[in-house]
Amino acid sequence: MSSIELPPIRIRALTLIGARSTYQVKFVDSAASTARQLSLIAGEISTGKTTVLEFMDYCLGAKGHPEHDEVMANVRTALLAIEVREHVSASESDSATTAATRYVIERPVGGASKRAWLYEGDEEGVLGDPVQSFSMDPADDDSLSQYLLQVSGLGGIRLKDAPTQEESATSVLSFRDVQPLWFLTNRRMDSGDLVLEKNPYRSLKVRQVVDYFFGVNDDQTSILAQQIEELRAELREARSTAVALRQFLDDAGFDDIERVEEQSDQLRIALVEARVELGTIDKRLEASTSFAAEARDDFHKAAASARVLEGKLRDHETLLRRLDPLRAQYADDIRKMELLREASILFDPLSISHCPACQSRIAAPSMRDSTCSLCHSDLETDAARSSAADDAFLEKEHANLTRRVRQLNQFMGEVRSEARETERFLSDAQLALEHKQQNLDRATTSAIAPFISERDAAAKRVSTVEAALSSLQKTKRMLRQLRQRENQAVQIEASLKEAIDRQRKLSQSQQPRDVVLAKIGSRIESILADFGYPKLRDVRVQKNLIPVVRNHRYDKVGSSGAMTLIALAWQLAIFELAVEQGAGHPGFLLIDSPQKNLKPDSGLIDRAPEPVNTSEAEEPADEDFHARSLSIVESIYRHIGEWLSRNPAGQIIVVDNEPPSSVQSQIVVRYSARRDDPPYGLIHDADGSETDEPAEDH
Repeated sequence: MSSIELPPIRIRALTLIGARSTYQVKFVDSAASTARQLSLIAGEISTGKTTVLEFMDYCLGAKGHPEHDEVMANVRTALLAIEVREHVSASESDSATTAATRYVIERPVGGASKRAWLYEGDEEGVLGDPVQSFSMDPADDDSLSQYLLQVSGLGGIRLKDAPTQEESATSVLSFRDVQPLWFLTNRRMDSGDLVLEKNPYRSLKVRQVVDYFFGVNDDQTSILAQQIEELRAELREARSTAVALRQFLDDAGFDDIERVEEQSDQLRIALVEARVELGTIDKRLEASTSFAAEARDDFHKAAASARVLEGKLRDHETLLRRLDPLRAQYADDIRKMELLREASILFDPLSISHCPACQSRIAAPSMRDSTCSLCHSDLETDAARSSAADDAFLEKEHANLTRRVRQLNQFMGEVRSEARETERFLSDAQLALEHKQQNLDRATTSAIAPFISERDAAAKRVSTVEAALSSLQKTKRMLRQLRQRENQAVQIEASLKEAIDRQRKLSQSQQPRDVVLAKIGSRIESILADFGYPKLRDVRVQKNLIPVVRNHRYDKVGSSGAMTLIALAWQLAIFELAVEQGAGHPGFLLIDSPQKNLKPDSGLIDRAPEPVNTSEAEEPADEDFHARSLSIVESIYRHIGEWLSRNPAGQIIVVDNEPPSSVQSQIVVRYSARRDDPPYGLIHDADGSETDEPAEDH
């Protein structure tokens, strides 16, 4: 496979890891273990089809990820397995050796993610620690964006913020600026924002990227010159970093990674042998001491009895600690009652010493014939009886508390007695345990002694080999990082050669924007014809890349179904031309819902919001789509399949509710939205059996 046939990036699988399960979608041919050119994700609505594409976008640098309830409850990490076209060796010749290397990009889910990690590995798992850590700032040289751009051949590019101004400031190209050219979202199909015209800044970036793809000479010479300078500076830094790291590893006496792998394999074999030897010694030791089984059983029984007594003693001591505060509380209540009773005797309750009327001193009151001398009240009245009753109640409560304290003291005495007795039993049990331990030692010492040194030596060998293997693993991680740095330098060097070659070709064949726009327009017309677009004529692309069909902008053609077809044709046209020319496109395309507004029985084919002036020769196209929707859908997939068969460097992943029968073999997963027909959806264990409200259609 030539370097053009080998795509810059090819997607192999998406894996979402949660606390209780793992959710995976593979885009590989299981027999050949190669990434498919065409993969379809089919199934019912609200099952997670679009979520798959959005998580792929997230792993490729998007700021946010899907936040549906079932995702946030079940997913913690997102992994994207990819194949990357790497220049594995530097050469003075124009052509460099390339190979597809498998990596996994990891990003955490559920919080503000500012880092991503690159691992060696694939959809089956990763190898060891990450070989590279990325920031999410596109302007950072060590960012995920710059890595993906470098792989795609777009490294070192800076674009003017205001292209019409000579002294305009520039900003570094981001992989997010390229995203609209590899991801056709559902919303862009019919929202009138195909070229991101509602966001002028992003729309400008899209046009600048397309200009770079196809070598438009307007300002391309200066962009290429600046790119070459940037790449040369990056190459110097990458080489310097790799040389410094290589020097450090050489000074430390580290071998190359192949030698380390060989040593690791030898150590793993030695570790297995040492562990087998240790196990054999243990079995021999167990067999040689089998005669002491009775002494061992007696020892275990004595130990169990001692543990029971220790637990019983702890229970008694705990109970006593808890009863002490209760007894103190009872004693305090008794003291309070005694004080109350004494107070009524010691202190005169009559506080009046003089008559309030005449101020004469009042004589001490006395009782005569059951009558009070002060108030002349009959002492046999209800009030007097109530006072006597209160005194009786106080006496009764005092007696009850005294009885409770007596009973509590008696119970605590019994517990202390049991605790002392248990303590004596425990002391006897511990003495018996020590005696049985001595018996066991005397019975086994003579049998164990010959094995002790042998077992210690085997255990030491296991420990030594494990430590050496751990040290080699650290060395291997460092060597992997060195290899990644050296590969990065080779990749930058190859990108530099491609940029210089591109600059030379551009100087020989200047290509005005009008020529490029004409090519794109012609390809869009050809694709629409393949689709079976009705009454097709007057197709072109404006300078701002907005497509025009029948002399109407795509968002004013009068039919939402027609807008879908034009959006598909526009996206495919740029993708196909860029891949055919090997012009910096990452090589894959994600499409969400290509049948949107095309199915006559879906009720989704509505008139466009803005009316257009139609003539007799230019009738609304909805009726045509109603009559020809099935053949149009078949034609879409037929065009995609035929183009992919001619261009092995392309990869297309499509989300579609009901793909036609002609592409059933390309379906990698179908979600049923039914518990009895798995898989239910992407988050397969969130099958609607819970009480949560269903998430929006995704």
